[in-house]
Amino acid sequence: MNEEKITNSKVYVFFDWLWRLLVLNVLTLITSLGIITFFPAIVACFKSIKDNKENYNTKIIVPYFKNFASVFKETVGIGIVILIMFGISLYAYLWYDGVVGQTAQNEYEGDSVWFTISLISVFAMMGFGLVISMAVLQLPMVTTYFRTRFLDKIRFSFFMAFKFIAPTLLELVILVVDLVVLFVPVVMPLWVFFGISFPLYLIYVVSKRPYYYLSNNQDEEIEDDTHLLDQTEVRENYEDDKKTKRGGKK
Repeated sequence: MNEEKITNSKVYVFFDWLWRLLVLNVLTLITSLGIITFFPAIVACFKSIKDNKENYNTKIIVPYFKNFASVFKETVGIGIVILIMFGISLYAYLWYDGVVGQTAQNEYEGDSVWFTISLISVFAMMGFGLVISMAVLQLPMVTTYFRTRFLDKIRFSFFMAFKFIAPTLLELVILVVDLVVLFVPVVMPLWVFFGISFPLYLIYVVSKRPYYYLSNNQDEEIEDDTHLLDQTEVRENYEDDKKTKRGGKK
């Protein structure tokens, strides 16, 4: 009885999750060393957090590697696309930013047009990066909750990012804070132990409700939006539920 009280206490649960997140973070860092494996590692970490929260899986290491193996094939391509897009965006931003710096120091009036174009381009790239980041943040959840095709994952990520804009913005704040911590020497050691798993845990908490509604078809407002998941397991379950309800009415 006393043992049950201890294991159910808030203090025990807190330190138990602290340990789980530490182990998951280290495992994610290790499996991300292949560069193109970074996204499968992140999805595996998020899926492990979800499994632990919803199924109370007491094991961590073996389930993580099982999750990594199960999501690798469908996520490694997305990870490569993300890396390419990030590289192109960064190069374009630095190029336009360099043009702005050069033309700002140039006294010739003829370069004012290039300055304006470059300045607009810099802000455009920043906006583009923001939109892409909002969609990319949804990919671990979309991959975990739904089994969809490659293009459907990307399309549905944009849909979720702007359909549920408030949670998305909160997730973006979590990401920004995490990146800031990475470059602060005083707290940077903490990032090695919790810099990936803890933000993913917070993102899970923030995103749980809308994704739970979608995956379980409990929100009537999203019925018209399920066409985005055609030929997916969720869509098939949705149709089966409707048929079952109609049969029950008869």
